[in-house]
Amino acid sequence: MRARILIPILLLGLAPSAVAQTKKPTRDVERFDLSGLPAAPTTDVERQITLFVKVHRKGDLTDATRIHMMLAQYYKAKGDAARAENCNLLAADAYGATSDAPPETAGSDGKPPFEPERTLRRTFVYGDTLSGTHTWEFYLDGTFSHAVSGGSAPAKAAETGWYTRRDRQLRLWQLRPSVDRTVEFELIGPDGSEGAVMGDVRMKPAT
Repeated sequence: MRARILIPILLLGLAPSAVAQTKKPTRDVERFDLSGLPAAPTTDVERQITLFVKVHRKGDLTDATRIHMMLAQYYKAKGDAARAENCNLLAADAYGATSDAPPETAGSDGKPPFEPERTLRRTFVYGDTLSGTHTWEFYLDGTFSHAVSGGSAPAKAAETGWYTRRDRQLRLWQLRPSVDRTVEFELIGPDGSEGAVMGDVRMKPAT
């Protein structure tokens, strides 16, 4: 079941006082802190960040929020706490400038044995002849929802859990039922705009 909550500490790693933002940020939220990246990208994450910055359109603050969060996760993984905190604050500023509405979440139970990394906000679908249409929703706070509809089996409530991405792998964790598995995962197009492949299943972006 979807829920809407206040910006979680897990999402941006902010102190509670930093969550409240105004519609007019006090600094340029479309200036990205690339000072900790090498001049020539050497990893998939660095290449992805460089690409996102290159194709960023001025005024797209939702995209700016995503890039700041990617940078924050990158610096956190490298142990650069100062740059990670700065990018978290920029992400909060950018998000606060886009909308007063809180971010979406799958409302997943439990605490995963990892910090969600390389999160995204996308919905993908695919169908099979037995169970019907599968809908996978991935949220920026690291939660996911998986629902199946239209098949011959009785309808069930959507399963929710947590995820993290590393290289071309996706780790899925659920409290109930207990699940902890890793599958091959690759986005197609910038940020999955043209779909994704999970395991051997090609998924399309939801319309």
